[in-house]
Amino acid sequence: MLAVLFEQQYVAVMSAVKYQAGDGRKHVRLGIENTSGGGAELDHLIGFDDELFRALQPDVVHDVYVSLANEDGAIISQPYEAKLEELRYGRPATLDFGLLQEVDAVTVRLTFGKSGQRSVKIFLQKDATVDRVVV
Repeated sequence: MLAVLFEQQYVAVMSAVKYQAGDGRKHVRLGIENTSGGGAELDHLIGFDDELFRALQPDVVHDVYVSLANEDGAIISQPYEAKLEELRYGRPATLDFGLLQEVDAVTVRLTFGKSGQRSVKIFLQKDATVDRVVV
């Protein structure tokens, strides 16, 4: 039980798709997921429901802040930063950002929990509806 409680919280970027909205502006649909599933692991290993353990919520990451930055480190998304109050294991979240700069790669900055921080540089996928000829 202690190993599960003290498992490092981790938020992963699952997808980042660049698309064009109806108004012509570029957006990024970002999928993130809590991959630190302490609660699910304990249920599987032990098979009991402890009230104190549930109160600690090892399968929930609180206060997840997300922003998109360019190569120079400047935030290039609208909103500049998005916040999720909680991110539960097994329930991925999708965030939508407007791009303030035309780029093909971004750095996703994640701040979560009490001390978790990550910066992941990713190449943006293109939405299939964008691949069409404009005359």
